[in-house]
Amino acid sequence: MNGFKCSILIASDIAHRYHLYPEH
Repeated sequence: MNGFKCSILIASDIAHRYHLYPEH
């Protein structure tokens, strides 16, 4: 399930980037 955890971390990172840069 390590890959699944990595997917969540990547999705979370992208979500945070969108919150920091909502204009994108």
